[in-house]
Amino acid sequence: MLQTKNLTKVYKKKHAETVALDNVNIDFGDKGLIFVVGKSGSGKSTLLNLLGGLLRPTDGDVIINGQSGVEFSEGKLDNYRNSAVGFVFQEYNLFENSTVGANVKLALELQGKNADREVVDEILRKVELCDEDGKTYYDRRVNMLSGGQRQRVAIARALIKEPEIILADEPTGALDTDTGEEVFNLLKEISKQKLVIVVSHDRHSAQKFGDRVIELADGKIISDSNENYSGTNNGTVKEKKYTASKFPVKYALVTGVSSLKTNTFRLVLSVIISVMCLIVFGFLLASNFCDELKTELKTMYSEKSNMAVVWCGKKLPLDELTKLLDENGVKSANAELYATVIDIGTNLNLNHDEIIKKENPYFSLACYNNDWVAELNPETGEEVAKLTPDSRFIDKSLCRLPREYDEIAITDIKADLFIKYGYMSDEGEVIKITTPDDLIGKTITNRSMYPNNPKSFKICGVYSTEQSADYFRHYDVENYGLTSEQVAMGYTYELEEPAHTYFQSARNSIITFNFVCEGFFENSYENFEGFYCKLVQLSGNYSKDYALLNKIGKLVDDYSSHNFMQTSVTSFLYPVYFFNDLKPYTFPAACAIGAFALLVTLNFLIASVGDRNKEMCILRSLGAGKRSIIFVCIVESLMLALINFILSVAGTAVVCAIMNAVYYAKVFSVGIETVSLLLLISIAFSVISTAVLSLIMTHKKNT
Repeated sequence: MLQTKNLTKVYKKKHAETVALDNVNIDFGDKGLIFVVGKSGSGKSTLLNLLGGLLRPTDGDVIINGQSGVEFSEGKLDNYRNSAVGFVFQEYNLFENSTVGANVKLALELQGKNADREVVDEILRKVELCDEDGKTYYDRRVNMLSGGQRQRVAIARALIKEPEIILADEPTGALDTDTGEEVFNLLKEISKQKLVIVVSHDRHSAQKFGDRVIELADGKIISDSNENYSGTNNGTVKEKKYTASKFPVKYALVTGVSSLKTNTFRLVLSVIISVMCLIVFGFLLASNFCDELKTELKTMYSEKSNMAVVWCGKKLPLDELTKLLDENGVKSANAELYATVIDIGTNLNLNHDEIIKKENPYFSLACYNNDWVAELNPETGEEVAKLTPDSRFIDKSLCRLPREYDEIAITDIKADLFIKYGYMSDEGEVIKITTPDDLIGKTITNRSMYPNNPKSFKICGVYSTEQSADYFRHYDVENYGLTSEQVAMGYTYELEEPAHTYFQSARNSIITFNFVCEGFFENSYENFEGFYCKLVQLSGNYSKDYALLNKIGKLVDDYSSHNFMQTSVTSFLYPVYFFNDLKPYTFPAACAIGAFALLVTLNFLIASVGDRNKEMCILRSLGAGKRSIIFVCIVESLMLALINFILSVAGTAVVCAIMNAVYYAKVFSVGIETVSLLLLISIAFSVISTAVLSLIMTHKKNT
């Protein structure tokens, strides 16, 4: 039983008031087809929305099965619509991109009931939504149906709930006359068992089909064709428990996707702007987290090398470093580095006359630090320094590490030059070198290590290091065609990045070392003016190696002034120092950019609120309450946040990769810290967006 008592609704806009309904009293009863007619603005739709619990009255009451509707909570009104009311609208209010079956069974699923196809097919046949063969339109998409068929889908969705009341707002307004009559015939049949209230402009149909016709004007009843009509089955008040809606996750996803797709251009533009901001945010975070040791270690791994040149300077005794390495089970070898300029032409006994004609960066890479040497045990040194005999040896048994103080082993990058330019004896004779075998027994003179008394060393081995020489070889101007404009005159070449970085890295790399026997430094000279260092074999495990080198760093005075790895601080670590200076500003700047990205996202979501009114209207009319609306907002916000997160992480990784390629070093990386903060800000986006959207949507719901 449905009644209104002194029902009044006043709309307030700024300082003006509009009386939509004025003290309306109607007893609708339990069943029958009741038409409410009147001109536009007479209060018809307002009455329907008040009866359905979509609006709250300004005064008066709606009596629902003997209970005061004014006393219903918002949740109970939602449950009332979910259980007892079926809405049919002029514009159908269907999910256009879904199937007929999906639209109809949604009403049943909101009630928490099992929406079997048989049940849906039965109701579709009842409203004549089937073809000539009796197959229902269950699998047909709504946007493929005619207007009359869509209205029948809306009626089927209302009926499947088994409601007490059908509320129809201009159900034939968008239909032709014949189709409209079919719809009214259907509603007439339904009204034999249920209360059907129709709001319409069509007085002719009202007179033809209605059991009762109520006319409104200016919010008041001006006529009632059957004021005493009760339409009750037995005159008793039925008690009914109303079921709370259970909103299916899949429909939240459908609604969220539908809302995002409403304005594709605006969505794409919003995502592009937001993601660009988040990429800058992510890169600033990556810059904030970069450091020298991480950069050197990851760059070394990228060069497929685990041999580190650890500098100690003169302040840290080698025995302390040796003890630390031994405690950690790390293999190492003593080494010492000079900082003197090398006489290239005679130092390696190369064919000076031929070389001097070339402006070849590869020559400089190979020869620049010939006086950098490491002591290796002749029995275990190959394993410690990860050396293997040059693959070009015909007889590899000729290759060994030094056993005497006047012996020396060189690397394959230096052997390349002898093979290319020839060997020049101290007497000036040029000897052709074909393979590393030809170098065994030849002597080289080191004048920079012993400027006053040059000493000669016999070559006893040629080794390939873990770090490949292939990259350096492509800077051989004679074989690979670098132009003279790409190199400078002399022996130090200023190449463009990343070549310059590799040129610098070779200066401190094991690939340019010479190898001598243990005890060489102690027995060969008294006044050493170079730098103490260690060749350290790392594990290749980032966490373990990082921890080890941090321990070494604590031993070394003025840690930042020493280069731990194979590569030059003055080259690729410049951006690390640059961004270190900016660290006080990068995080605040990242936060500001992140806030701007949030505003862009919110602007899109808020702007799309108007576009999603239809979806919200559908959900509300079916009984979905505040929680369901918030759930849809959460799903939509999460989907947008997920899109932004994935694209921003990918974009940040690309930007970091580009910057690393410029410097040819692993300066910037998308580590766990950067990803975590991008995820955190994405979650914050979702939470804030959900809160704002929920406030807007629930405010619209209650107005």
